[in-house]
Amino acid sequence: MILFISFSDDGVVAVEGIHVAMMLRNSLFPTGVPETNSSISTLHSGPDSLILCTMYSSTARREGVPTTRGTAMIFASKMRRERSLRVSSTASVSRGKRFSWMGWAFTLSVTLVCVVCDINHPKHITTNTPIPSATSSGFIGDERVSVGRLGRVIVFFIASPSSKMPRGPKKHLKRLNAPSHWMLAKLGGTWAPKPSSGPHKGRESLPLIIILRNRLRYALTAREVKLILMQRLVKVDHVVRTDSTFPAGFMDVVQIEKTGEEFRLLYDTDGRFVLHRIKSEEAKFKLLRVQRLTTGAKGIPYIVTHDGRTIRFPHPDIKVADTIQFNLDTKTVTAHVPFEIGNLVTITGGRSIGRIGIVESKERHPGSHDIVHVKDSVGQTFATRATNVFVIGKGNNSLVSIPSGKGVKLSITEKREIKIAGKASEEN
Repeated sequence: MILFISFSDDGVVAVEGIHVAMMLRNSLFPTGVPETNSSISTLHSGPDSLILCTMYSSTARREGVPTTRGTAMIFASKMRRERSLRVSSTASVSRGKRFSWMGWAFTLSVTLVCVVCDINHPKHITTNTPIPSATSSGFIGDERVSVGRLGRVIVFFIASPSSKMPRGPKKHLKRLNAPSHWMLAKLGGTWAPKPSSGPHKGRESLPLIIILRNRLRYALTAREVKLILMQRLVKVDHVVRTDSTFPAGFMDVVQIEKTGEEFRLLYDTDGRFVLHRIKSEEAKFKLLRVQRLTTGAKGIPYIVTHDGRTIRFPHPDIKVADTIQFNLDTKTVTAHVPFEIGNLVTITGGRSIGRIGIVESKERHPGSHDIVHVKDSVGQTFATRATNVFVIGKGNNSLVSIPSGKGVKLSITEKREIKIAGKASEEN
């Protein structure tokens, strides 16, 4: 992006991004622009700065300069060679700024280089390129314009986000930025485990190091977690995992060979992962939500599930948002539950995350989010987006065991009463 502000006797000429100009003008010239009687309040648009935009574009294409600062220097040297402008000063500043232009909102990490030029000789330039005007809805093109009447020109070069290449994927995670449902102590250190790339999103997963160290307390440090995993004692979905930051997610089956324990990751009504103990028979399968149904090469149909699995040649009755029962040993689909009214569902996102109930109705909202109304086991009704609904059973019969509480969301007062009653029973 290029921003031009031309200071003349009759005011200031600007093309675009005037909000950024007003923000950065004080940073570049705290005492004001030298030898200029114009004020920033007298803003209007004219063709002079538009012609400078054309001059800069041709210069940048010819010289092929990749950086913003380098482009400004090339522009300044070109003006010196042609003796049409005298570069009196340069300045640069970097700052983040959120601004809007023509109805679009942008947040840029702005790198700005400013070149202040004095015009020595009148120069007539003709352009045939349609250039948008800041004051009219039309275009200015094929118009002979003189830039010689300007006394001083300030040219701003603003770097776009694409001009600075990223360094690659982030490999670290600060503890304060970690998901709150991990329940990590704020003063427990600077860093948190960064989940590896895997079947679940980083903020919707639970790394194995947190399961073994923070939940099950089988290790005290990250080094002890690695010692446990390198003995190949931990399996996720019947596959040995040795990466301490492997992301386990919703409906995953975690097995620990030495202790003979098997868990399924589910949500509680506070949005936290629960390591729900299950039996060996239930650990042989998991439920998968169908996220996408399409055809691949040679017209072969396949589905994509919520944990990233691709299953080819699905049953014709399987649709998007349905749930399939997947055998982890044979890697085959053994059952299918459609997303219909009257089936048992759990919520995997939003304010109602972790709640369990029966689908009462579905609302279609083309162009927006479909809404599903659910009633839980105590008669409470709530609504959520259809993308947050995960079918777990046909009718009232769940295909997987449900944690204590049955997915009923309690108020703060009800939780307090249950806690007091539990303490009283322990004392007696």
